[in-house]
Amino acid sequence: MKITKIEVINENINDKTSLVQIQTDTDIVGIGATASPVPVIKAIIELMEFNFSKVLKGADPTDPSFLWDEMYRVLTGWGRYGDGGYIINAMAAIDMALWDIASKARKIPLYKLLGKPEQTKIMVYASTSRWDRLKIQRDGEMRLEGQSKSIDDIVLECNEHVSAGFKAIKFGWGNYFNKEAEDIIAAMRESVGPDIKLMLDYGCPAYLSPDANVKKLTEICDMLGKYGIYFLEEPLNPHDTETFALLTSISPIKIATGESLTTLVDLKRFIDNKALDIIQPDAQQIGITWFLEVMKLCESSGILCIPHCPWTSIAVAAHLNILCTSSSPTMIEYPAFASFEKESDTSRQTHAMHNSITDFNLQVEDGYLAIPKQNGLGLGNYLNNFPATKPLPRNNDFGSQ
Repeated sequence: MKITKIEVINENINDKTSLVQIQTDTDIVGIGATASPVPVIKAIIELMEFNFSKVLKGADPTDPSFLWDEMYRVLTGWGRYGDGGYIINAMAAIDMALWDIASKARKIPLYKLLGKPEQTKIMVYASTSRWDRLKIQRDGEMRLEGQSKSIDDIVLECNEHVSAGFKAIKFGWGNYFNKEAEDIIAAMRESVGPDIKLMLDYGCPAYLSPDANVKKLTEICDMLGKYGIYFLEEPLNPHDTETFALLTSISPIKIATGESLTTLVDLKRFIDNKALDIIQPDAQQIGITWFLEVMKLCESSGILCIPHCPWTSIAVAAHLNILCTSSSPTMIEYPAFASFEKESDTSRQTHAMHNSITDFNLQVEDGYLAIPKQNGLGLGNYLNNFPATKPLPRNNDFGSQ
């Protein structure tokens, strides 16, 4: 089997997530994704002088680890192209598509190529935000703007997720930690009881604010500890290993980060320095090959590996296949929308990226996803599926998630 073509296949549909397809000289096709701008990823894969399509054309697609090393050597080894960022994001999408092909070619589920299954199901947590996404007429055009949810809405939403079977919920929160915020957090905890995990995402741009310092964040973590918050996500600059290590060492609750890191060196630095309690790699950022290495490092260091990214079925399927080969406790981030958000652009786009491009619907049962039975990432031959769907709406994401 040989690679005949690699291309970005949604350039006219959605500019937020780049979908990459690899064709072979057989009827087997692989699909991967990265949450990076379509024009940038298309340029890296198809248009640059030393583009990935040119580098990999004619190669055997059933050895993804070898081809990852080949991409890394040929392109990032040039130095001036950089070591991380969009280059690695493009590699990640290709890597996912290669593993998709390798699994289909061998006619076995992907996790059997990655290791022995240690878990038959993985807990998922409902990923949402304290902001509503609203369409607002401004300056003669429709725009998306964020509006904070009321305390009643947030409590209602927590109850909806628990009723749906979720055992853990995360809100994109920002640096909203005044008395009113504490009242909301207290109400959230009271509404769901002591056994449901609650998490908050500080994130960007909050970590760029003056409040993002160890003294202030320690005060915040002390307050969150009173309400049993399981972890606080990305409260500092995501590359600041030293300050993360300090906060982690004194925080009464778990500190999580990793979604913004795109190199194995950066991720390993956080693990080696015990700079976090929970690392959050993202297969759409770093690929399946590197994610697997990160998970193995976590197992030997006692750090929890709970991936970031709920926004496509490709990412969720990749994370599910990887994590079921680990015996360590973990969760997968999963999109969740309350009843009053069901018709939002973000909800429609996420639903499309989960269901319109798949051969199956991801079914959450009692807060868990079962390990997959199908081969590959379950996406079939994308070009046969996607043209029949409606174009995905463009949107801006309000709040860190």
